[in-house]
Amino acid sequence: MGAQAERAWSAVSVTASDGVRLTVYEAGPARPEQTVLFVHGYPDDHRVWDGVAERLVDRYRLVSYDVRGAGRSDHPTRRSAYRLGQLARDILTVAESKSAEPIHLVGHDWGSIQSWAAVTTDEAPARFCSFTSISGPDLSYAASWMSHATSRLRVAAARQLLSSSYLAWFQIPVLPDLFWRSGLGTLMLGRPSTPSGRSDAVAGLSLYRANRTVPLTRRPARCSVPVLVLAPRADTAVSRELAMEAPVPWVSDLTVQAIDGGHWTMVEHPERVSEPLRSFLAAHGRNAQATSVKRRKPRDRPAT
Repeated sequence: MGAQAERAWSAVSVTASDGVRLTVYEAGPARPEQTVLFVHGYPDDHRVWDGVAERLVDRYRLVSYDVRGAGRSDHPTRRSAYRLGQLARDILTVAESKSAEPIHLVGHDWGSIQSWAAVTTDEAPARFCSFTSISGPDLSYAASWMSHATSRLRVAAARQLLSSSYLAWFQIPVLPDLFWRSGLGTLMLGRPSTPSGRSDAVAGLSLYRANRTVPLTRRPARCSVPVLVLAPRADTAVSRELAMEAPVPWVSDLTVQAIDGGHWTMVEHPERVSEPLRSFLAAHGRNAQATSVKRRKPRDRPAT
């Protein structure tokens, strides 16, 4: 966040279900019924949401965290620690640690992919009052969309396959790791290259390697949580057609909106995300289920 907002954040440690320590950040008024949880993607950390958070901190209690393998959270070395089911449990753990009431969930890139896994669990209706997805489709929805693409969408599906070719590259041993360690990866993304950022990128490769079979093995699950999909028009990783159409058969309350910008629009033009997001949160905040999640609240520890 900017300097003023950064001072308002506090950090604590929350322990995930498998013992991994997650560093969680929060700011804003203590209004649990109006809590927004942000989940970042790859190869980022919680700071990717700074610009959007600055525009919401006056009204909402904001929570973000460094996902496992990123930032100040633990970097487990076991590839199995990055499987989608565990990532979804991380989201639920952080959500439960910050509010007994349903919260708003916002995800980008891999943060959105794992959020889809969380909002399609049996616990989701009592845990989340809305979900906003940016540049990260549900993997099983995407696989279904690709396999059932009509003639109108076959060109779009072919373009998406080409855009997703980097997924195969990330499966190769050693070379992608060297690519990130050398600093070439962050240079190509147009971002400052730091030792911590490079190590995060290497650790995060396990996201792709641990979940490579998910599109083929995970059956699409219906989502009863209200969903907003924001689809950047110039996103080179996720096409608008995939982002906006893949969820249609599976989400009962779906809103889709194209926005200007590329894959990291929320960094480059945060107002293009914060404005439609603010409207969506306002429309669904009062409709959240009143049922509290009656579970023991995980105890926070000061972040180290």
